[in-house]
Amino acid sequence: MKTSDTLLDGDPWFADLTAVQRAAVLREATPMTARAGRRIYRCGDAGDGLYAVLEGTVRLAVQPKIGREITNLVLGRGDWFGELSLLDGQPRPHDAVAEADCRLLFVSQGRWMRLTGEDGHLWPALARLTARRHRQALTHLGRLLAQSPFARLAGVLLELATSDGAVRLSQDALATLVGVTRQTLNPLLRRMEEGRLIQRSYGCVSVRDREGLMQLSKDRS
Repeated sequence: MKTSDTLLDGDPWFADLTAVQRAAVLREATPMTARAGRRIYRCGDAGDGLYAVLEGTVRLAVQPKIGREITNLVLGRGDWFGELSLLDGQPRPHDAVAEADCRLLFVSQGRWMRLTGEDGHLWPALARLTARRHRQALTHLGRLLAQSPFARLAGVLLELATSDGAVRLSQDALATLVGVTRQTLNPLLRRMEEGRLIQRSYGCVSVRDREGLMQLSKDRS
């Protein structure tokens, strides 16, 4: 089994920390698991710490008082989350839901405070993680406002695809990321499959032509 530091190697935020900082964060982290469908935390909960995904997929979503759940972001191996409430002390702004069975790391608020007491440079590092998430949100919003559903789907699939091209996400969650209903999503996926851009199987969409999807994702019409 791969070690935690190996699984997190590809994350730009974690890689940007010094070797000493990375070792300190991992030393304070506690491993945990979450079965598919479990809410790791809920919107409105007090911030309790920082999480990292070692295996599996985590969905960040909001549930309006009226209407269906809206997925804001999907996180996979190496991604950290929960940083905003740790930074500003405010309640969680969304639900964090295990989309698939997950292995996680958790750094509690108390342990993070101890780390930052030893190394104050971890606070600006956390701010950089928050800024990265904000930029992702702006990119997503710009896509929703400026692109066709077909182009948006291409961009989302490219972002979510693992190294082997697999996108493992429920169609409901994928539809909300693209900004369409599930009924609208199915014809878009079928069109991509007929164009040999993707291949569908149960619970998975496999990217077959990254270059083709890249060209589609640039369409602003």
